Amino acid sequence: MGGHRLWLKDFAKAVQEKSDGRLEIEIFEAGSKYKDSEAAVAVEQGAIDIAIPQYQLISRFVPESDFEQLPMLYGMGREEI
Repeated sequence: MGGHRLWLKDFAKAVQEKSDGRLEIEIFEAGSKYKDSEAAVAVEQGAIDIAIPQYQLISRFVPESDFEQLPMLYGMGREEI
């Protein structure tokens, strides 16, 4: 698993511990189940429970998520937005 997703393992472990083992999160490598462009549709259809696709791909389901594409925000850090 890539370094940028290591927090997922910590999250999965915390969920399992806090639920006394009743919940278990299985993590799949990027693209091993669905392409990034298909992941949001798979969640909508109930094929998977959670996905972390690129935010640009979510905007067709949640238009407000595309706000970072606004030209006035280019080059601004998260703190400024």
